Amino acid sequence: MAADLFVVRHSESGAPYLIAQHVAPHVHVVTTLGCAEVRVVGPKTLVPGDMAGMGVRVCHTLEEGIKDCDVVIMLRLQNERMSGALLPSSQEFFKTFGLTQEKLQLAKPDAIVMHPGPINRGVEIDSAVVDGKQSVILPQSLSASRSGWR
Repeated sequence: MAADLFVVRHSESGAPYLIAQHVAPHVHVVTTLGCAEVRVVGPKTLVPGDMAGMGVRVCHTLEEGIKDCDVVIMLRLQNERMSGALLPSSQEFFKTFGLTQEKLQLAKPDAIVMHPGPINRGVEIDSAVVDGKQSVILPQSLSASRSGWR
């Protein structure tokens, strides 16, 4: 059974904050919609320290984070917002946290892969996954562009 999802993306940087002020925490929204568990995966240097307190399971390996999951949502590694030594390199990030076909096999066989874009192929996600049968990235982006969402 695939989980329902609530995703907010807006061109104004304050929009998610404004929405968060008027609804329960976004993690709570997802669990209210029937998602039994929300996992956040990333290196310790990029995962906010209060994530576990929000009721999510924090994982520091992609393998642990996607094992037996229904939906994998990848986010873009925003190099332009990185400063200091948070990550050794984008290649090292991909080796550890990049979604490949091999790693995707750990998820449920009918799991879907989402990504809000823009995609950094070979950094957070492999091209074979983006273009693969489990990906709903293209239909997701086409639906968003038809509705006027940007």
